Amino acid sequence: MHKNDAAQRCASKGNEMRKISEIDDGTYERPFGGFIDMRRQQVRVLRAHDRRVDEDMFVVTSMSDNREMLVPGDALNPHPTDPETNVEFVARMMEGSRTGVLMQAFVLEAVAKYSELVKQMPQDQRDRMNAGMIAYAPWERCADEALQLFADRKAERG
Repeated sequence: MHKNDAAQRCASKGNEMRKISEIDDGTYERPFGGFIDMRRQQVRVLRAHDRRVDEDMFVVTSMSDNREMLVPGDALNPHPTDPETNVEFVARMMEGSRTGVLMQAFVLEAVAKYSELVKQMPQDQRDRMNAGMIAYAPWERCADEALQLFADRKAERG
């Protein structure tokens, strides 16, 4: 798929694109006129530029000072239309939530509670899991690891 086609599809569907990317060094246009010099840094991708989608242009904001700028997709790494990885998704959830740091507590609590539920899973559910795509034993190892990480963190913090 051509990047411009993907950008057009993103623009027509809304913000279905990667939210965090890294900008290359360069001079970029401001949305309301003027230019800005930028050094390589992380930026938040706000949207495909609605009037210049055919040019593969995106409106981004600096993570450090919220300056908006227009940036060509090829100056962003990874490109905003590349799929977001699971790690990037969780980081975005934890760092960019409208509920702030409460989301961090929510996600950590959810992982801890689900890990406990996995460990307490009745045998009939374990058997059904074993017949599926992921067997119970590796899922239980993940739960054990998560619970150990929480315990280690609690011990480090006293």
